[in-house]
Amino acid sequence: MTGLSYQGHSIVATIEVGGALLSEDDGQTWVEIHSGLAKDVTGLASHPDRPGVLLATTGLGFHRSDDNGRSWKNLNGGLPYIFTQGIAVDPADPDRLVMGVNKLRRGGGAHLFRSCNGGQSWQITAGGFAPTPDACLTCVAGGEGCFVAGTDQGDLFGSIDFGDLWKRIRPGLPPVRGVCVGPGR
Repeated sequence: MTGLSYQGHSIVATIEVGGALLSEDDGQTWVEIHSGLAKDVTGLASHPDRPGVLLATTGLGFHRSDDNGRSWKNLNGGLPYIFTQGIAVDPADPDRLVMGVNKLRRGGGAHLFRSCNGGQSWQITAGGFAPTPDACLTCVAGGEGCFVAGTDQGDLFGSIDFGDLWKRIRPGLPPVRGVCVGPGR
């Protein structure tokens, strides 16, 4: 499983090679929700203020659903590559997103991109984060203007200004597969 979103009685689960599933009865029954969504889902996030808005990273780019996954739009405007992995929503401004983009599935050309309009368009955010030829961005997390990104090479990068400037906050870890930004900085 690559992602899970729970809103009320509704649960959406994503599977890296399988797409997305929806349950509207607390997990008792499930239906596939693939209309417009690539089946190679690498990450999932939900909009904290708008129930039913889902954001997915996939092997074919960024996807957004405004109807709890029943239909999806592929929104790759401004992205040079389409293998996306890791999506973070700024809870202070949920239309501000940060996402990992990789040139290759197995690493190389890793970039961080941001959107100020809920994923309608993207721009690179590279201040202090140089794309590395051997690393794959694996995860991104956000919290009130603060973002953290991890790589399969064991590096953690952080930004407190929506990606204007990134700093390597911890090198030399095992491959980073998940991060979480807690309260405070």
